[in-house]
Amino acid sequence: MMMSRLLKRFAASKIAATNDCATSKKMGGESGESIARRECGFSVAPSPLNPVKFELALIVVVGGLLWLLQDTITGNAFSQLLLLLGYGVCASAWLTWRVRRIVAETAQAANMGPPSECETECRDEK
Repeated sequence: MMMSRLLKRFAASKIAATNDCATSKKMGGESGESIARRECGFSVAPSPLNPVKFELALIVVVGGLLWLLQDTITGNAFSQLLLLLGYGVCASAWLTWRVRRIVAETAQAANMGPPSECETECRDEK
């Protein structure tokens, strides 16, 4: 009973979204006269950290494989610990370096305008 209500609401929202898209296309068409959104659906600007997200996923997959294969790589428990610990430390250092670099580049790109009065005064004082 409850599931059928949820399915009906979902279907109604999909129909409403489709109708909104069709209406916006009829009103503005390809000419760009529409006041409403030009594209159907939601869009978000890409994050500058998307490459780091991909690298994190890759690191997790490789870490999982390393964890599964650690017994075949070495039989000693201490060396297995060192292997996984070393991988974790290197992976976290890599991700930290990448995030800091991207954040610094983004901040620098955002501050590319002319320097403010405070910035020029601070430089003159030094």
